[in-house]
Amino acid sequence: MKAESTKSINSACTQWRYGVYCLSKDKVIAHPTDTIYGLSALPGSQKAANKLLQLKNRHTNKGLILLSADINHFIPFIAPLSAKQWLTITTTKTPSTFLVPKSSHCPYYICGEFETVAIRFTKAPIIKYLTQQTNSALLSSSANISGYSHSKSGVKFRQYFGYSSMSCIISPNRPKLENTPSTIINLETQAIHRD
Repeated sequence: MKAESTKSINSACTQWRYGVYCLSKDKVIAHPTDTIYGLSALPGSQKAANKLLQLKNRHTNKGLILLSADINHFIPFIAPLSAKQWLTITTTKTPSTFLVPKSSHCPYYICGEFETVAIRFTKAPIIKYLTQQTNSALLSSSANISGYSHSKSGVKFRQYFGYSSMSCIISPNRPKLENTPSTIINLETQAIHRD
């Protein structure tokens, strides 16, 4: 039993390291998040962002989400926030994505047609590792074709994308992820766009 556990840990570490490598090469990876299965790329790579949008059949004007375990990774893409606003973002008890005003430097493929950017602070181990190792937020979206249900397992993910379309697929460390995506909240108005 101990040998099997060690093998599983080693396999996960190898996948996570390979995920970092693929991200650094402008690739899209698939991985578990704090909610559902996701697709991610580095936000500084328009090439990778375009690939992510193509995989999902998602229009650029809809924008994407930034994920990180480090709030400093969001700063290049958003307008300045108050200490109270940062506290709200970093202390939610359930996974929450916040719509915040974008910076003048935010690329269109991140914010789409909106004046806001979607960001989610999370301490999920896989997100923490990937963002620490790349020193960057992740540009992310749910692992599904636009208009279809989200992936809660590797099985569902493979039904959508197969193996050949993805540079790196990181297996979840549990059989199923959460049943629902994060709640989306407008930080300034507190309006809930998805719960």
